[in-house]
Amino acid sequence: MSNVLKDRSVRALRRLCKLGAGLAACALAGAAGCGAPGPVTSLNDLQAAPPVRATRTTRAIVTDSHSLRQLCIPLGPRLGLIEVRSPGQWRRLQELAPGLGACPDLDRGTVVGIACWAGEPVDGSWPVRVESVRVQRGGGVIDATFRGGTYLPDGAAYIETAYVAGLRDVLGVQVNGTLFRPSD
Repeated sequence: MSNVLKDRSVRALRRLCKLGAGLAACALAGAAGCGAPGPVTSLNDLQAAPPVRATRTTRAIVTDSHSLRQLCIPLGPRLGLIEVRSPGQWRRLQELAPGLGACPDLDRGTVVGIACWAGEPVDGSWPVRVESVRVQRGGGVIDATFRGGTYLPDGAAYIETAYVAGLRDVLGVQVNGTLFRPSD
């Protein structure tokens, strides 16, 4: 559902800029109507964007799941969203999962991940996977899967992370077709 009043005001600002109403009007409008597009405000925009395969994915088992939960945004009782936007956040995550490697260029993108606290899968499969990410104007939706099954409650957490160029904010996570909206 779109905000009709907001849409009208953005169109009016764009019209002012196109008509040459002056640099002052464009400066006041900022990214909302002139020049570079503003941030994504709707999940509908993102769900219409083409999916991009997740790159530089890394998997790790974290034995200190309590500390990992402090770095995650909960998506439910067994899953959490990891967002890394700064070198400090990367160091905290790397302390818990040393096999993640070197810090990627966080000025140009974000490391996202899905954490799972279900325990060790009995069948030996990896419980979570970042399938793809839809990114538009800095906002993104992550498409992920969770493998159901039998898990040993050993207290370990399984994570899969991916670097996504151009991503600034995760607005949604779709897990097995169910959309979660992370709250800050």
